[in-house]
Amino acid sequence: MNFKYLILILGIGFFTTTASAQKYGSRISVDGRWEGKITQDDGGVQSEYYMEIDVKQKGSKVEGYAYVSFEDHYARMKFKGRVRGGIMVMLEEYEITEKTDLGENWDWCLKKMQLVVKYKDDKMYLEGYWNGVSQYGACIPGKVFLEKPEDRA
Repeated sequence: MNFKYLILILGIGFFTTTASAQKYGSRISVDGRWEGKITQDDGGVQSEYYMEIDVKQKGSKVEGYAYVSFEDHYARMKFKGRVRGGIMVMLEEYEITEKTDLGENWDWCLKKMQLVVKYKDDKMYLEGYWNGVSQYGACIPGKVFLEKPEDRA
C-alpha cells in the first residue's frame, strides 16, 4: 500500500474518533445498565444469548455484574475492567456468583470482552468481541452487542 494512502486512512480514523470524543467528552461514562446480546461461534451451547451488564465506573476503572441467559438457563458473573482512550472498554469476568446447570460437559464461560463505544441516532452502544474459559478449557468465542437503554420515568 502506498505510504500516502496509509497516512490518509489513519488520519481519517483519528479524526472520526476525535470528533466523537469532542462531541461526547473525552471522559466517556459507561456507568449504569446495558442490555443486548452476545453471540457464540459455531459449536457453542447456543448461538445467541441475552446479556445485561450493570457497570459502576470510577475514573477509568469499572466493575460490576454481568447476567447472561437463554431459555431457562442463566448465570451471573462479577467483572472488572478499564475504559481506555475514551472509546475502548475492556471487561474481564472473574467469578460466577449464580448459575443454572447446563448439563454434562458444558459450563458457563468467564469472558474477557474488548468493546468499542459507538454512537448512532443519539444512542450509545458497546460492541466488540469476547473470548473466555470454563472449567473444561477455552470457550468458543463470539461477539457482544449492548445498548444503553433510555432512562425510564
